[in-house]
Amino acid sequence: MRALPDDGSFAERFDAVVNLFTSFGYFEDDGEQLKVLRQIRKALKPGGRFVLDVMNATYTAEPLVPYSKRVEQGAAISETRRIEGGFVMKRIVVREAGRPPRRYVERVKLYSAETLTAMLYEAGLALDTVYGSYEGEAYDARRSRRMIMVGRRKEHEL
Repeated sequence: MRALPDDGSFAERFDAVVNLFTSFGYFEDDGEQLKVLRQIRKALKPGGRFVLDVMNATYTAEPLVPYSKRVEQGAAISETRRIEGGFVMKRIVVREAGRPPRRYVERVKLYSAETLTAMLYEAGLALDTVYGSYEGEAYDARRSRRMIMVGRRKEHEL
């Protein structure tokens, strides 16, 4: 997603690019995230549209549940969460009888609407609207769970 093939198979080929369910923000630095946005622009036809769905940073950070535990299909799953360096860090431990524990870490960057809008612009994309849910609710920085950004490829790359 940061480096589409340069053989022309992706350049200006798509009417729309969608990135849903917080599939953006997993790289360590903003420069890597920006590469993804530039590839979105590269893939869009002139006039092409994009949808970028991420967690709303304010909503996610305030009620963050620091610890939870559940049992699924006989496996005990514990999760710890915290904000660290602008990322939501989630550590997951899965315990099953007769097996050693499995440990995983998830990390996703939290972006404000202003920061992500600036990154879109820098990547050659223009933001048209922001929704707070898949039902099309208006975005509210304090109450919306999602930040669904909808826009288009700018006519002239910077």
